[in-house]
Amino acid sequence: MVITQKMNESEMGYRGSKSATNIINYTGTATTKFNENMFVVVKEQRLDGGYMGNNLPALRYSLMGFERNYQIKILSNQINKLRFYSTLTVNKTQTQLNINPLFVIGLTDAEGCFQIAINKDETYKTGWNVRLFYLISLHRKDEALLKLIQKFFGVGKIYNSGKDAISYRVYSQKDLIIILEHFDKYPLITQKLADYLLFREVVVLMKSKEHLTQDGFQAIVNIRASVNKGLSEKLQDVFPKTIPVKRPLVTDRKISDPSWLAGFTSGDGSFSIVITKSKTKQGMTVNLLFQLYQHVRDEQLFTSLVEYLGCGKFYFDKEVICYRVTKYSDISEKIIPFFKKYPIIGVKALDFNDFCQVADLMKDGKHLTQQGLDQIHKIKAGMNTSRKFY
Repeated sequence: MVITQKMNESEMGYRGSKSATNIINYTGTATTKFNENMFVVVKEQRLDGGYMGNNLPALRYSLMGFERNYQIKILSNQINKLRFYSTLTVNKTQTQLNINPLFVIGLTDAEGCFQIAINKDETYKTGWNVRLFYLISLHRKDEALLKLIQKFFGVGKIYNSGKDAISYRVYSQKDLIIILEHFDKYPLITQKLADYLLFREVVVLMKSKEHLTQDGFQAIVNIRASVNKGLSEKLQDVFPKTIPVKRPLVTDRKISDPSWLAGFTSGDGSFSIVITKSKTKQGMTVNLLFQLYQHVRDEQLFTSLVEYLGCGKFYFDKEVICYRVTKYSDISEKIIPFFKKYPIIGVKALDFNDFCQVADLMKDGKHLTQQGLDQIHKIKAGMNTSRKFY
């Protein structure tokens, strides 16, 4: 562990960890036959943010609690003073980081998308063009993390996707084969797997030029109708005979690898400091809060978090399930040690570092003094969406 306060953040390193797999029950469709053993579990989540294409459903970008991964316990005085942090500055040291394959799976389960875009194009005999995308969308503060993902796969590009959003995208058929090889070898474990498997079918159909025929194109439309949010109203009107294919059944979803959880948390996790009024001497109570969010369709997977981490509870809010840890002993003895061993990558790790600082202050009872409470207020004021970037 690096403890020198004056060390440049860009000199810090990252070490990955293990891997694991899950298999799902998949029967295929009438258009293409596959070997069941070729497939492994994948999920997809949508987020609020930018969009791409005229006929595509909006792609939502994830929760705004972005954090970061530097293995330092004490930030430099200069950094604390300016509240300035880069997002894993991509220099010679950073670009040599090796990301664990299961970390990529977890991040994709949280923030990835397998998109089938259907657009009007008179240059094709069918009158329509089909484009396929694998993408991960994040706040632009996490550009360096996307560059590491780009380096991991060795294909794809990074694009602006909105005012504060950027995305890593892979869309050429040649490059998508590399993506498929990865996700066939290392399965996603959320319901996004079903979208991936249908997406994979379309890749195979297009590789065989089936999309250039009326029957083949309609088969792709039938698949598209079962992916993500389905067909837009415009496409439903244009293709009234569409019969959505049956989505693959994704079962037995459990977290089996810590690197997956590190990747998922890097995308959808949240480390927060909660300060509320109380009848204590200082008039304020400090609590630590760790949260993960997901669509309720992954309820089975999320409820397994309680057993996997040995703490926390889960809650429902309409179509969202939230895993939450608030007990100080659980956070200090389980959550913090876990993410120090299996680090977060990206700006969210900065919030984790601040989170750890406050946990140490609370351990020493500093939150019970006015001076310590003021220090915690200052740390909280620079976390998550309040963190300034220049």
